[in-house]
This record gives sequence, structure tokens and C-alpha cells, in this order.
Amino acid sequence: MSKAASPGAAPGAAPSAAAGPPPSPPAELPALDALLHQPTRTQLVAYLSGRGSATFLELRRVLGVTDGNLGAHLGKLVDADYVIQLDASPGGKGTTGTGRVRSEYSLTARGRAALVDYVQRLSTLVDLSGATKASPRSRGAGEPATVRAPPQLKPR
Repeated sequence: MSKAASPGAAPGAAPSAAAGPPPSPPAELPALDALLHQPTRTQLVAYLSGRGSATFLELRRVLGVTDGNLGAHLGKLVDADYVIQLDASPGGKGTTGTGRVRSEYSLTARGRAALVDYVQRLSTLVDLSGATKASPRSRGAGEPATVRAPPQLKPR
């Protein structure tokens, strides 16, 4: 496969050295935890990380999912030892008032470590994409990115 010559160069001319070779990709891209990479489970684990613990009903309301959907996601996270289910006994402090057990969920140490690792790996991928870097025309090296507000429209 031949490389294209610089624009405006004579036909058959060698490619311009000024452009330089394309940046080489990293040897290996970081793998993401498939269990946490599912959007509902990512939200669920992040919510528990910030909240400490939450009931099934609270998680269902916050995530906007059905009982069956939430139960399936929680089951996978419990099986992986990322989340622990704490049930209160009927008639005790943790019941719904109807004698039904109120389940509460919390991240385990393994789940918290998995979330931290997942976020670090995702950040690495974002850095590799160049999305966090500005073009040389927009700002100098090392300068923080700025977001400009749209111009204000004057009333007629």
C-alpha cells in the first residue's frame, strides 16, 4: 500500500516529512470490566458508592427500572461480590410495615475497588482518544480548557 504525496506535490513524489508519522497507538488498550460496563449497573454501583446503602425500592426509583430488571442486575453484582444484600427480619426495624423484608444493598470492598479501577481505565481510554486535549490553535500546552458561553442576543 503506497502513501499519498503531500497536497500540491508532483505526482509520484514522496510523502512530506513535515507532517511526521502518525502517533503510534499504545501497545494494549485497557480492558473494561464487562460487569460494570453495562449502563444500569454502572449507575447502580456509582449510586451505592456515593450513598453508602440503599433499599431495593430506592434503587428502583432512582434508576427508573422495573423490579425484574433491577433484580437481575443486583443478582449479577451480588454473585460477583460487588454488592451485598442486607435483609432485616420481619417485624424488625428494616421491614416495610407489612411484615415484608426490606432489602438494603451496599457495595463491598471488592465492588468499590472494581468501580475505582473501572473509572481509571475509562479515563485512560478518554485520554488516549485526545478528547481531553485541545488543538494547538485553541490554547497553549498545559493551559486548562475553557468553555465559552454563547453570545447574548439583544432584544429587538
